[in-house]
Amino acid sequence: MPEPRSAPGDAHATRRDAVGAVLRIRLDEEEFAVASGNTLLLGRDASAYRTGKLLERYDNVSRRHATVGVEADGTAWVRDEHSTNGTFVNAAPLRPGVRAPLRDGDTLRLAADCTLDVVVEGRADRDVRGGR
Repeated sequence: MPEPRSAPGDAHATRRDAVGAVLRIRLDEEEFAVASGNTLLLGRDASAYRTGKLLERYDNVSRRHATVGVEADGTAWVRDEHSTNGTFVNAAPLRPGVRAPLRDGDTLRLAADCTLDVVVEGRADRDVRGGR
């Protein structure tokens, strides 16, 4: 009989034991979910078919502004796609093309006035070293 896997939060858990994480991005009453191993393009472009209609009212948001994603191990991230007016996590500007971590409760801002709330669910925050 196989040995049972460690539960999330268990001191002996590894990242392989992490429950599939879900990143939720909220703007007003709209919410977009991104499951482990997936990405979501944020922008006004038609190729951002899930968010384009919602973000079209923000004329300072680029057509292909930023991408958010969740790795298989549950690590959530955001990458600015060389936007004109920048991407910010908790008011800190991101360098274009570089991934930055997202954590539950973070605020993601596109340009000057498009603020999104970040919720990360189901991620084991500890690995075998006890760190983040």
